[in-house]
Amino acid sequence: MSEQTECLSCGAVLSPSDEYCGECGAHRPSPMEIPAAPASPQPGGVPVAGQAKAVPPVHIGSQPRFGGESAWRIGFWILVVLGILTCVAGLLFFFVFGLSESDVATPEENWLYSALCCLVPVGGTGALLLLAGIAIWYTRLREPGTSP
Repeated sequence: MSEQTECLSCGAVLSPSDEYCGECGAHRPSPMEIPAAPASPQPGGVPVAGQAKAVPPVHIGSQPRFGGESAWRIGFWILVVLGILTCVAGLLFFFVFGLSESDVATPEENWLYSALCCLVPVGGTGALLLLAGIAIWYTRLREPGTSP
């Protein structure tokens, strides 16, 4: 079976071993989905009745697609920015509430309460977001062969 198949989505030529189109990512058409070759038109260029004119495929390979590395890169930056902002917010809450005076608690207790209520949950969430961003960078975006 040496005949080449065209992608039904973008018209790119698929090799016999391709399961997905290398241009648009569409699944390889099954033999039932492949359109039959059009019959040759009547002399004079007029197609046979009921036969549609062949429309050349539109090549969309040069259009930007959302997916692959760009999606990981966007996710990485979102996690890093949110992580930094959340860590800063946790530290801000810690110092604002830790330095405020209280009638019912000593300054040491106030620092402890602010650490347990502000720094650990808010700052810890920011640290986890940063770690998730670092994990995405390390597993998906880092150049192969580079050491950390």
